[in-house]
Amino acid sequence: LTDISGFPSLALIGASLVIEGNHSLTAMSGFGSLTDVTLDLNIEDNIILCETDAETFAQGISIGGTTTISGNEGCP
Repeated sequence: LTDISGFPSLALIGASLVIEGNHSLTAMSGFGSLTDVTLDLNIEDNIILCETDAETFAQGISIGGTTTISGNEGCP
């Protein structure tokens, strides 16, 4: 999986969103309408994904629990 696509209309996740350990993920695109995650957001250990891109993605979302972004090392 190099990107997350196929969720352009998804606005609310009524649980946690965990994106973890995908060693091919390069982009967080595909959640264009996402505004709310009711529990936790974890974006961790995706070694090609840029940490800054993950942080930017999280800034546009209301998160009801904790946000953990770490181990995403793909920035040049």
